[in-house]
Amino acid sequence: MEEQAPVMPWLIAIALSMVVGWWFFRASRKRAAQDQADKLERQVQDSVAQACNYIQRLNTSRSFPVVWMKNVNAKPGEFGLLHETTTLFEHKTKRYTLGAGTRLRVGKIPLYLGGAQHFSYQELEPAADGDLYLTNERVVFISDRKSASVPLKDLIGIEGNPGAIILHSAKRQQPYTFRVANSAQWTMLLKLFSAGYFKVQTLPEGVTITAKAASTPGEVDLEISSQKPLAVSP
Repeated sequence: MEEQAPVMPWLIAIALSMVVGWWFFRASRKRAAQDQADKLERQVQDSVAQACNYIQRLNTSRSFPVVWMKNVNAKPGEFGLLHETTTLFEHKTKRYTLGAGTRLRVGKIPLYLGGAQHFSYQELEPAADGDLYLTNERVVFISDRKSASVPLKDLIGIEGNPGAIILHSAKRQQPYTFRVANSAQWTMLLKLFSAGYFKVQTLPEGVTITAKAASTPGEVDLEISSQKPLAVSP
């Protein structure tokens, strides 16, 4: 019987190094993904903490901090609450084709028969960079490419996720999506003022607002207590 040739040590070493390298690659990818998730969780927690601190300072000062609206023609009684340099994102329709048709020629006339299917989908893309303002009456976006003014009374939906806010207006089919640093604070003040309880800069006498982290990550629960019923502005 013929003896089998022994496996060369260097082949075993190569195989082992490949296995070890693959294991380290998977472990490093898993560790990087976990680090990214931990970083995002800390950002969300910090965002909520800053929003809650804002409400605590409001109860002490009894006045909403006002920001300068350098690019906005303010209406009588209108004041700025938040300002940020931002990016407006919009949904763009993308199209693609699957399959291929059959080309025939009958005399001098080319004919195309079936096969190709055309599809479209929506993709979120940057549309313009500019300044985003929240006032006691509206959301204003100003840029050299696009501008928008969204009355708070027209908002039918307000969403916040890490790094962005999404505003649904009754006057527009597509929502507005803006990049922001603290989505919790933007969402909190948007909901607070769109509810119609507050229209002026000062906090009404006898009114206290309590803020705490909601059960849903990234959101803030607000509770308004008042010695007398609050009137809702139209």
